[in-house]
Amino acid sequence: MGQIPPQPSAPSNSRAQSSVSPLEGIGNIVHHPVLLDGRQVLDIAAYQSNTTDKQKGDLPIKRRASLIESNLYGILDRGFDPEALQVSHKDVEDKTILFAADGKSLDNISIATITTLDARVHGLHLDELAEETSKSIKLHLIRARQEREAEYLLRQGLISGAIIILAIALSFLVLTWQKKLLHKFDKNTKLGYDKLAQPEQSYSPQYPANGDSSAEENAEEAFASSEPIDALEERRDVNDIQKLLLQILFIGIWLGSIAWIVGLFPWTRWLQFWIVAEPIALVAIWLGTRLAIRGSHFLIDRIFHRLQARQSSETASSQRQLFRISTVAHILKSISYFVWGFLGILLVLETLRIPLGPVLAGAGILGFAISFASQSFIKDVVNGCLIFWEDWYAVGDEIIIGGVLGKVEYMNLRVTELRTIPGELMVMPNSEISSAINRTKKWSRANIKLQVGYDADLKLAMETMKEVAQQMQGDPKWQEHILDPVEMLGVNGIAHSGIDIEIRIKTQPGKQGSVAREYRYRLKYALDERGIGIGIPQQKNA
Repeated sequence: MGQIPPQPSAPSNSRAQSSVSPLEGIGNIVHHPVLLDGRQVLDIAAYQSNTTDKQKGDLPIKRRASLIESNLYGILDRGFDPEALQVSHKDVEDKTILFAADGKSLDNISIATITTLDARVHGLHLDELAEETSKSIKLHLIRARQEREAEYLLRQGLISGAIIILAIALSFLVLTWQKKLLHKFDKNTKLGYDKLAQPEQSYSPQYPANGDSSAEENAEEAFASSEPIDALEERRDVNDIQKLLLQILFIGIWLGSIAWIVGLFPWTRWLQFWIVAEPIALVAIWLGTRLAIRGSHFLIDRIFHRLQARQSSETASSQRQLFRISTVAHILKSISYFVWGFLGILLVLETLRIPLGPVLAGAGILGFAISFASQSFIKDVVNGCLIFWEDWYAVGDEIIIGGVLGKVEYMNLRVTELRTIPGELMVMPNSEISSAINRTKKWSRANIKLQVGYDADLKLAMETMKEVAQQMQGDPKWQEHILDPVEMLGVNGIAHSGIDIEIRIKTQPGKQGSVAREYRYRLKYALDERGIGIGIPQQKNA
């Protein structure tokens, strides 16, 4: 078989071997494996009364397993003739002792003691278990000796090199795939935003647009580009899931490769447990938690986007439902993030064998103590629940808080985010919101003033304004945006520059600006046709 290369002696406590498998119990009996080079040779048992504390490292059953493993490594250190090796057993009272001999360097070396309890655990008679264990020990000793020969180690080294090359090639493919997905997503996202950014004109292209808009209408125009983009959000969620799956594949390639390599050599095979079991379990929990969060967000977006599509084809009242649906989706995402994160932490603690009872009890006490130091947070959550329950506003609403006009871009139970007209993002804790002006809840209104000259026919001017509004209300393109018959207020002011006439048009939520712009555009041409002039500031000669 060739000369056996020098090999390390087994550690005195065999920690690297016997600690790779946790203590397991059957009723009041616990059993523990005996390993050689990371492979189980036999399984021993003991009564629970003899191992009262499973958290200690010097249990009698563990010491017994460590002693057997030390004997096996001692035989490998001595060297033996594999063709002449014999493992026999001898009965002593209610025990059976196993011996190893080869007629040369080994002369009935004691290996292990098999008890009747060991046999009961396996469901065998003592002599049957001793016979099976003798054969198992012989095969494992011969195999361990062969795996320490230079020819075998050289072959395993070449296999390890091939595994590393394969892992590098697969990693390159995964990274290339991930790069292509990212490039494709960025390209599609840019195309989507470019399409959304194109203005939609309702008037004839040969006429210039009316640039005279009020601040409220400019606000609506500024917010137009920030309308919910369901398709882009859904595409982003899909892309995030794909990237996460590729990350899982990348990490799996290298963890699997390392575990495969260390399993090729007898001195490192015991590391497979630490690589395959706990580290992979922790990484899997982390990646699985992230995947669950992303998957939940994707499902929430998909479900609520379907609901939004169904609502958008209905009447004006559905606009409010759209905003509510979007708000509920954001809140459910926040809840899913917390729930999956909490479950992930519990799984990590379970994997590390940290008792959950004391941890949860300590977390409860800590949470109770923190609650006194975080009363503002509790106020935020309580006020956020009231805002959502009473439907003050929702994602997509145009509101005024503290004198600041903005569009609700995001909200949860703690904060509300407003995108202001200049494009600034204002984040406000919910506890600081005592009142809010909602400009897009249920309905909106366009208040339009026209100033005509002193020589104008006021009756004709008011009839013209009302006719233009009624024409818009009869236009199929605009009639769904105008809810009720227009309200002509009449003369609403007299100034040095002219006479003010005001009309009000009730519109769908958020449509007051576009309706007002289209109305002014049409009104201008109607006034020109009837020769009605607008007011001109009067100057008094000195």
